[in-house]
Amino acid sequence: MNDQVTCVVLCEGCDDATKEQVNAAMLPVAQEAFEAAKASGCEAGMLFFTATETSDVVYQLRMSCELGEPTGTPQLVILDIPDSGAYYVFDGDNIDTENIRLFIEDYDEERLERKELQEDEEEDGAGDQE
Repeated sequence: MNDQVTCVVLCEGCDDATKEQVNAAMLPVAQEAFEAAKASGCEAGMLFFTATETSDVVYQLRMSCELGEPTGTPQLVILDIPDSGAYYVFDGDNIDTENIRLFIEDYDEERLERKELQEDEEEDGAGDQE
């Protein structure tokens, strides 16, 4: 995630049926991206990840993107950490294959609101000297 643009669905607070639904929605988009990259002889331009369980990485992602605690509603985010910690949040509740495609298209066409990851509070003042 630190080196490549990543499309992430956060659904660790959702029921099993919702987790399966968003995973099934993401899979065709990821496969299309992989096949397109393979056909062009390049590495995939975007990684795809579905967070179905809480972990340190998922928790840090939520905090850095100011997404709050997990809920029963999945959240879709594109991380572009190589671009000075940029990220983009899907503004909608219906995360299906078509909306994932449209969200990525909007990202590619620079039509999304750019936000920047929040740094850890511990880093503030670390270089201060008296």
